[in-house]
Amino acid sequence: MTACRPWLEAEIANVDPQIVVCLGATAAQALIGKTFRVTRDGGQFFATDLAPLITATVHPFSILRAPDEQARAAEMREFVRDLTRIGEKLREALRALVGRRARVYCPAVGM
Repeated sequence: MTACRPWLEAEIANVDPQIVVCLGATAAQALIGKTFRVTRDGGQFFATDLAPLITATVHPFSILRAPDEQARAAEMREFVRDLTRIGEKLREALRALVGRRARVYCPAVGM
């Protein structure tokens, strides 16, 4: 990750996102910090110099590795909950950018 960091930072600077979402612990620890734990800190939002907000959730593949169907269903509910929160934060950020009265539609989050 260290070798790729300059390119990642350049990509993020070009895109200028309101929120960066890390999928999985490896990405989160590289961008948020080595002490970050998805199970403990996932779904929280942090301010960084990369973007106004950064957060993390599980990597979708980890859901498939859950030991049984019940565990997969529970993990999927948590994943959807995190994505819903991210969508709400993105909507708030976009509204702040374009003004409170504007209707905001973001195809990526279906809002």
